[in-house]
Amino acid sequence: MQGMTGGMFGMGGLEDVGKQNMAVFEKTMSMFNPFGQTGEGGQSTETSAAAPMATALRVFARHLPPHIIERVVSGGAEEVAAESKRITVMITDIVGFAELCARIDANETAALLNAHFSYVGRAIEAEGGFIDKLVGDGLMAFWGAPYACGEQAAAACAAARAIRDALEESNRVARAEGGQP
Repeated sequence: MQGMTGGMFGMGGLEDVGKQNMAVFEKTMSMFNPFGQTGEGGQSTETSAAAPMATALRVFARHLPPHIIERVVSGGAEEVAAESKRITVMITDIVGFAELCARIDANETAALLNAHFSYVGRAIEAEGGFIDKLVGDGLMAFWGAPYACGEQAAAACAAARAIRDALEESNRVARAEGGQP
């Protein structure tokens, strides 16, 4: 299955999300600043007509995968209009997460979540899924929206198998290093 261009959760994990999306934003905004004018701090200066769009794109760039932003900006906005369709949904969470958090500090919790969401996100993206939200240790993803995904149920199952395999490997490494899986 085809994954997302650029990937929302690249090898660097969650910290790269904003960087990837802001690169798309800057590329898009360059269309509204053809002469490359910059203001204080090297930021591009948008015309007053483009300023509201720039604000909206900045918000989208923080929350949507780059391929969605690129598609909307390139004229695909009408393709993402609200409609009723059958989708496949995946919801994940970490078994025993609350108890685990009671035993480890905040930095360890953040590192655990960053690693976890990185491999879960890569597995979902590799199968064409779209990550809808992260809530605590939980994640909700879906296939079949906003764009068609062929065999979406099979893609979701393939992502689940990849997540299982990554989790087993992560647990194996943790045990080998004397930690807890």
